[in-house]
Amino acid sequence: EDFEKCEGTEPCINKWNGKFWMDSDKGDGGASEVSYEFSQGETSNVAKLTYLLDRGTITDYDPFVRIAIDVNESGIRDLSTCKVVKYDYKGSRHNFRVRSIYDVGYNYHMKGVPKSDTWKTETVIVASQLRQQYGWGIEVDIADVMKRATVFDWDIQAPSGTEGVLEIDNVRCLNVPVYTVTFMDGEDEVDYATVVAGDMPKCDNCGYWNKSPSESHEYTFSGKITPEIVAATANTS
Repeated sequence: EDFEKCEGTEPCINKWNGKFWMDSDKGDGGASEVSYEFSQGETSNVAKLTYLLDRGTITDYDPFVRIAIDVNESGIRDLSTCKVVKYDYKGSRHNFRVRSIYDVGYNYHMKGVPKSDTWKTETVIVASQLRQQYGWGIEVDIADVMKRATVFDWDIQAPSGTEGVLEIDNVRCLNVPVYTVTFMDGEDEVDYATVVAGDMPKCDNCGYWNKSPSESHEYTFSGKITPEIVAATANTS
């Protein structure tokens, strides 16, 4: 969904024959102020959420707002071939969530996404990065969820007084391979990355991997990796 056919604050029918819509805590006693519009971004139309959180009469959790996109209004579309979800965003920290027809007690599968002051493409690997909250709600396997997914949403929950903007664009569901790239130092595993086909793997721990001193010598990672890192095309070390 690229929102090119959406305008103003009118309801928008998306390319999955569902709607793009807004949700907030007002039904639970919250008083958050929230609005959304479809507006011209830097290069194309975007969905823009503006909010000011207010807990109102809520006492046991922080207020929330959400923007959501129906992906399966009929409840019969099988999205199990959706291995990767990608979308472009700019703005507030949020949780990307997948809802399904299964009763999960509102314990939806989700991934936390950090704030970004510039446009960024978020890649969500469905099988390994979407998780339910531990110890709360009914546990459902993500493979079953994707077979009857109904909604993708972008959830913002924070203390009263928090305000911000979140812009979303180019939401896509991809059936592409996902690979594991393992980084080794001899026989020692330093790190591993789960990577979408065609993306560049990154070793987050390599810069911190220092060998223990041996006699008077201390060994520090040089920054060079062999073989040279290239776009992922298979599971590899």
